[in-house]
Amino acid sequence: MEPRQIYTRAALNGAVAGVIAMAAAITAFSLLGHNPIGLAILLGIAFGVVTFAVVAVGIYAVLRSRHPRVRPPGRQA
Repeated sequence: MEPRQIYTRAALNGAVAGVIAMAAAITAFSLLGHNPIGLAILLGIAFGVVTFAVVAVGIYAVLRSRHPRVRPPGRQA
């Protein structure tokens, strides 16, 4: 698997998880917390961004361990 494919897959999976987490957090904070909708949106966005980062880094680490970099013959590190 090429590095570009690994980056893309990690970013897309992280983005999907972040959007789902953001929607869930906005719903939970607005309905269950009795907070103003502006605060619920800000907390939801923050939660979505953190979730995006954690999932993207986790998926990148797993894919990088399964598909190590292959150096062309005759090329040294």
